[in-house]
Amino acid sequence: FASDARLPEGFDVAGAKAVLGGSLFARSMVPHGNAAFIIAEEGKQGAKQTLVRITASEPPRALAAHRPGVGAIAADAARLYWAEGGSIFSTASTTGGAAKGLIRFPGARVTSLGMSGTSLVASLVPKGLDPFSSEPVGAVVSLSLTGGKPTVLATRQVRPSEVGTDGATAVWVAGYPADLRSANLLSREVRTLAARAGGPVLIDQ
Repeated sequence: FASDARLPEGFDVAGAKAVLGGSLFARSMVPHGNAAFIIAEEGKQGAKQTLVRITASEPPRALAAHRPGVGAIAADAARLYWAEGGSIFSTASTTGGAAKGLIRFPGARVTSLGMSGTSLVASLVPKGLDPFSSEPVGAVVSLSLTGGKPTVLATRQVRPSEVGTDGATAVWVAGYPADLRSANLLSREVRTLAARAGGPVLIDQ
């Protein structure tokens, strides 16, 4: 948890161990297996980010440093994926290394990522769109990590975010007020699972 997070009354943090600090400020975290992956802001201005892997048994490891505008991350046992604007990159999720470009969506900004197996899903909005806009201009797409072009699962989405997948179905939050929605990765039929639902969203794999 973050040190400035609001905790339930009576929550005991006496045994908590600090794993990140100094000039890095944790912004968001994605768990996978026995590790957690953090987008850490560099300094209070947050112009650039470092992607950090933490476990209970090892010191924090920077997998990618000094990246500009990281907006979303997703991870599995082999790779860590992240978005910068409309581009998605990856690196080894245990050792880091050179960033590998996966795909670029010109004129778009990736708001969230999710993955399972060989499937990666992303929510997109136009670059420069006001974060509080209620225009139905967002989209949700899926991409096979084995190759091929991305598949559009949904269009005309308002503020799509919190996307996730189990490899067969994608789920996300969109709308104003927000709903929890889903689409089969093959049939692309969009369903509303719950009205007036917010994130975070987790899908059982």
